[in-house]
Amino acid sequence: MAEQEAVYLTTQPTRDEALNGLVINMPGGAVLYAPDWSAAASLHAKAAAVAGAVGRIAKEGVNKQERYSYNYARYEDIVGPLNSAMAEQKLAVYSHLESAEATAIVSSTNAHGTYWRGTYRFILADGETGAMLVTTWQGEATDYSDKGLNKLSTAAQKYWILRTFHIATSDEADADEEGGEHQGTRVARQQQSVPEAQAAGIRMVAEVIAALRYGYDEIKRKGPRYADDPNKLASYRGFVLKDIHGALVSAGKPEEEIDYTRTMALAAVWPEIADPHKDMDEYHCRVINAWLKRKDGDAWVMVPNSVQELLALAAYAETDASEEEIPY
Repeated sequence: MAEQEAVYLTTQPTRDEALNGLVINMPGGAVLYAPDWSAAASLHAKAAAVAGAVGRIAKEGVNKQERYSYNYARYEDIVGPLNSAMAEQKLAVYSHLESAEATAIVSSTNAHGTYWRGTYRFILADGETGAMLVTTWQGEATDYSDKGLNKLSTAAQKYWILRTFHIATSDEADADEEGGEHQGTRVARQQQSVPEAQAAGIRMVAEVIAALRYGYDEIKRKGPRYADDPNKLASYRGFVLKDIHGALVSAGKPEEEIDYTRTMALAAVWPEIADPHKDMDEYHCRVINAWLKRKDGDAWVMVPNSVQELLALAAYAETDASEEEIPY
């Protein structure tokens, strides 16, 4: 029996191992194992109850930079209410790191660090019926100390939670809160109504998306440069990804958010890019390179407007507006 339990936590069980019950293929490659349909329905209902109990998570974390600051949802802000809601529903989560890769990187300020990519297996288990939802999830993290694997684990679990339970985050402050970053956010919102600000933001993002897609098509018409040399293409892709990383660092993004932000921003323009390290082709790289950098004398420098547009793309991709049709 102990050997059977070990199989459940590290691999996807077969139909026979799943108590001769149901094996249901879910969206995104997840698999639900349940003794019967009643157990499967129970797991769905409990997941919905957890999502309802957690509700919207306030962005209590504040990343303060010299030029500006912004709020973000901290890991502990998410896990705290989630654990209480899951305990109430008798749900448990198990995680297992299946693989991890580390790549040496150098930041725009010449700091040496490590870029981590890993694959995790998450198991959402119902303690009453034995039903399990098994999900494979990719995580990314950048580290300039010795906490790379910890950051990788935190980032992977944080975004698995947000996506699995459809948890929204908000930077709305409590009405009775005084001072601090939230007050500054409220003052800024008083200067422009929320609908007007959202409409202006969506128009700007739509223009950026349209320009990048047009640039992609134009460059593609000129033909490839690396069609016969996949190694050069891989190297070029790596340089472009590092440029995006440097742009986000210069914009004040915290290290644990950078890789996720980069992926979201690129996917907002090209939905086919699920994994930038694999899905970015030569034309994606060339148009991004031309967008982010310009020649200043003998050196290449980041274009400030493009850096802010990059942040706007990522923010747009995380909002409900990204599911609406926008005028390209």
